[in-house]
Amino acid sequence: RLTLLTLSVCVCPPLQTHSVCVCLSPPPLQTHSVCVCLSPPDSLCLCVFVPPPTSRLTLSVCVCPPPDSLCLCVFDPSRLTLSVCLSPPLPPDSLCLCVFVPSRLTLSVCLSPLPPDSLCLCVFVPSRLTLSVCLSPDIQHIKRRDILLKRELGEGAFGKVFLAECYNLIPTKDTMLVAVKSLKDPNLSARKDFQREAELLTNLQHDHIVKFYGVCVDGDPLIMVFEYMKHGDLNKFLRVHGPDAMILVDGHPVQTDGELGLSQMLHIATQISAGIVYLASQHFVHRDLATRNCLVGNGLLVKIGDFGMSRDIYSTDYYRVGGHTMLPIRWMPPESIMYRKFTTESDVWSFGVILWEIFTYGKQPWFQLANNEVIEYLVQGQVLDRPRVCPKEVYDLMLGCWQREPQQRLNIKEIQKVLYTMGKDTPVYLDILG
Repeated sequence: RLTLLTLSVCVCPPLQTHSVCVCLSPPPLQTHSVCVCLSPPDSLCLCVFVPPPTSRLTLSVCVCPPPDSLCLCVFDPSRLTLSVCLSPPLPPDSLCLCVFVPSRLTLSVCLSPLPPDSLCLCVFVPSRLTLSVCLSPDIQHIKRRDILLKRELGEGAFGKVFLAECYNLIPTKDTMLVAVKSLKDPNLSARKDFQREAELLTNLQHDHIVKFYGVCVDGDPLIMVFEYMKHGDLNKFLRVHGPDAMILVDGHPVQTDGELGLSQMLHIATQISAGIVYLASQHFVHRDLATRNCLVGNGLLVKIGDFGMSRDIYSTDYYRVGGHTMLPIRWMPPESIMYRKFTTESDVWSFGVILWEIFTYGKQPWFQLANNEVIEYLVQGQVLDRPRVCPKEVYDLMLGCWQREPQQRLNIKEIQKVLYTMGKDTPVYLDILG
C-alpha cells in the first residue's frame, strides 16, 4: 500500500519559497495534495490542496490523547485518513529515512512503531515537538454473499451480534467462523459512527486485542466482522470456572470440576495487561475496561474486545446519568466520576478492578452496595477488599492501580512485567478448557 502514494519535498505555495514541505499525493497524481510545512521561524502549518471541482477532503481540529496533544485531521472517506499530531518523539527503534536541515529540523519517513502498512511522515524540531502525519491502512470490504449467518450471540442498542461463517476472508482458509456486528438503525449519525469505529479498529492490531477483519456495506444492515472467540466474555467464563459454579445435567445442578488456579488467573491478567500496554502506546483510552469486555478463545487466550452488548447484558454494571449516558462507575476512578476525565491512568484504575474480578471469579465490584453508595465510597477514598484467594503481591498491584492521584498509580508496563514474572513461577495448565 505504500506504493500508492507519491512522496515529495516541495515548496508550499502559500508560504515563503524556503519553506520545507512534505506532500502526500494519492493517485491519480495531485488529485489531492496534503502538505505538512515547517516555515521560519520554526512555525508549523498544514496545507491542503483540493483542486476544483474536487471537494471531498475535510479538515478538522481536535484534541487527542495524551492530554494537551493537538490533532489536525484530514478525512477522505473513500481513500485515506490523515492525522497530524503533536506528540512525544518516536522510540529509537523506529525505521526512518531522514533529511537533515542543519540546526533547524529533521524530516523523517517512519514505518514503525505504527501498525503494519501504515505510513508516517514526521517533522522533528529538537527539544520542542514532533509533528507526524499518519496514513491508516485501508478498511477491508467483505462481500455480503461471503457471510453466512449461523446463530445470534447477543443484542445491544446498536443492533445484534451473530456467529457467522465467512468465505474468502484470509488466503490460507476457504472459510472460517467469525462474529459479525450489525447496525440496527442506519441513519446518517449511526453511519458516521460506524465509519469512525471501523477506521479506529483497523488501526488496532495486537495479539490481545480482538481482531477486526473489515466491513460489509453493500446493502443494509451495515456489518462489522470480527474474529470469533469460542468461550465468550471473560466474566461469564470466570463464573463458570469458579468454586461455586454449577451446571445442569439432565435438569439437575452438578458441581463443575474446572476451577481456575492461581497460574491461570495470572495468565489471564498478564494477557489483558499486554493489551492495555498496546492501547496506551497508541494513545488510546478505552474508558470501559472490565472482564465483561474481554473475550476468551481456545487455550485460555484472552483479548480485549467490546461488541457494545455489555450495557444491555450487564445493565446492572452501569449507572444511568442524564437519561442516556451509561457509566461503569464501579470500574471508574474518582476523577472520571466527578469530572468525566478519562486517561491511560483511569484505564489503569479499571485494570485494578479487573484483577479483583479475576480473583473473585467474576463477582461484581461493590456487589453489596447500590450505585449511589458506590460513588460515595469511591469519592471518600474507599477501595475494594482483598479477595480470599488473592496473593498479597497481586493485591499490592491492585492498590497501586487505585491510588487517588492519577500520576501516583502504577504504570501499566510495570504491572505487566510484575504479572509476567509471577506467572513464570508456575506453569499454566489448560486441561480444563477441553
